[in-house]
Amino acid sequence: MFEYFDAILHQILLVIADNIGDGLIAIIILGILTKAIIFPATHLAEQLRKIISIKKEKMKADLSALKILQGISFEERYHRREKIYKLHDYNPSSEIFMSCLILVQIPVMILSMHSVFTFDWTPFPNFLSIIDLGKTDQLIKISDQKINIFPILMGCICSFPLWPVQSIYYPYSAILLTLAYIIVFYTMPVSLIIFWTTLNTLSLIQRIVSDKGWRNFIDPPWSHKIKIGHDSYSN
Repeated sequence: MFEYFDAILHQILLVIADNIGDGLIAIIILGILTKAIIFPATHLAEQLRKIISIKKEKMKADLSALKILQGISFEERYHRREKIYKLHDYNPSSEIFMSCLILVQIPVMILSMHSVFTFDWTPFPNFLSIIDLGKTDQLIKISDQKINIFPILMGCICSFPLWPVQSIYYPYSAILLTLAYIIVFYTMPVSLIIFWTTLNTLSLIQRIVSDKGWRNFIDPPWSHKIKIGHDSYSN
């Protein structure tokens, strides 16, 4: 079954690369197609995450009070918790469903990555004149040293969505996270990095649109509350 779908993806890549004549653009197009396939699942999972977060925040005080309540049996505690869930229209199984929506994306991602990784890119030129997209880019040469640029780009894009939150708690953690991404991706071939960069860029755009604008993304309304709480804790 895996080989069957892998062969289909290879054929799709071949058709795209032959018609466009550029390997990098072919990879970007495959990334867009992959994102389009998993978009319904990612969009629904994101909407569920927001709804669940809102409901949990509303239940927080009641659940905390129930947790410290003494002198009641396990059964009574269970029934009271269920009443709180019912009051706020919260179903714990919704989190399982959200996790399933995330898990169903994994096979699609693995299949696409495998096809990009095993595809022979040498016959196809690209607008950056990289000799083989199946290897590292080595775009910058300083003396005898060759530096890969694409892993740096990939690391910045992957970690960027986490910067607004990370910078609130620990200013240097976002930088360390970016460096960690760069180290992990540094020896990966250009084809995989371009594919992942495309997916993460589209995910970033999706999140900005979902958060109703760039302003809410870089400065979410709840960030000020976290900042105040963190400052109080530090003092």
